[in-house]
Amino acid sequence: MSVINRMCFHVSSLQSVTITPNIKRIEMSAFEYNENLTKVTIEGGVEYIGKDAFAGCKSLVDFYCLTDAVPQADDYAFADYIYDYENGGALQRNGFISETGIAEQATLHVRKSLLNRFQHTYPWSKFKSIVAIEDETAIGPIAIDDESSSTRRVYDLVGRLRRAAQPGLNVIVGSDGRSRKVMVK
Repeated sequence: MSVINRMCFHVSSLQSVTITPNIKRIEMSAFEYNENLTKVTIEGGVEYIGKDAFAGCKSLVDFYCLTDAVPQADDYAFADYIYDYENGGALQRNGFISETGIAEQATLHVRKSLLNRFQHTYPWSKFKSIVAIEDETAIGPIAIDDESSSTRRVYDLVGRLRRAAQPGLNVIVGSDGRSRKVMVK
């Protein structure tokens, strides 16, 4: 299982983070106190977000969670604390502000099909604003004529050549060499 380990990017200067679909877990304090972090994109796959994973990310504006299910998140995944540096230069937490303070300042962008679930699942429900985005597969029906001379080849998304377009998303290569994605219901 692919994991972003505990405190992996703790107190770094990241401005934007994209978490690829192979990551399943974001552990405790993984991105804690990234003061410059404004945008997080989870492309899919994440099933769990640990305590304080995004705590103290005071500049967070947009959080894109493009998963196929609502990830389990610790109640304190988006907590807000008062931080200070002690004499040795180490960052210390010196006070608690809110268990969902960071979420309360940012906009959460989720798949339209999961909007209601995010709105009713804690701590996700504490985001200032939760915005639906169209699901990737919501391209809409496009009629194609499999017998058409303008269609030279049809591929599935893995790149396998097909005799004809199948239900779902297909890649169609026309006689002019141009390709397009086509949804077939």
